[in-house]
Amino acid sequence: MEGLTVQVPLLKYQEMLVGGAALDLTGVPLPEETLSVAKQSDAILLGAIGGYKWDANEKHLKPETGLLQLREGLGVFANLRPATVLPQLIDSSTLKREVAQGVDLMVVRELTGGIYFGKPRGFGKNENGDEIGFNTEVYATYEIDRIARVAFETARKRRGKLCSVDKANVLEGSSFFGIQNIIMLFFYRSLKN
Repeated sequence: MEGLTVQVPLLKYQEMLVGGAALDLTGVPLPEETLSVAKQSDAILLGAIGGYKWDANEKHLKPETGLLQLREGLGVFANLRPATVLPQLIDSSTLKREVAQGVDLMVVRELTGGIYFGKPRGFGKNENGDEIGFNTEVYATYEIDRIARVAFETARKRRGKLCSVDKANVLEGSSFFGIQNIIMLFFYRSLKN
């Protein structure tokens, strides 16, 4: 490729502490300075943040808490997870060739509502005196609408197909999610459901 010149823009980066490394050096899983720098950044490259070393820590002092705090602090509510099977790897799949061939999905996952941040949550005892752990799944209309918009717009840019997966038959939060998605569907009629 003689004569080809490629210009690469200068990347400026700054390493910051989060998770286990932050716990070891500052005593918290997400230092304020890290969140502040993250808010001023154009992009964040995040690696592994935890390990067995911190498993016995109280919940607020676990590395994963730093990740949840980072999501909340940045308002990062959508996770896009592409799933494709490369032709070179088709025979390595545990799925039958005819099932795996041509797989091209985009999973859109909500990150900051529902069971992650719902309250009350914690540990206690039930009416029989058994120890229990509990979480609360709560969704506000705006949380559902914004993730639905991401899903609908993503589907519109791809093949125009969308499948919403929930547990509306047994979970009220999921049922509410489904109802809101039906309302959003009226705004995105060109998509196949």
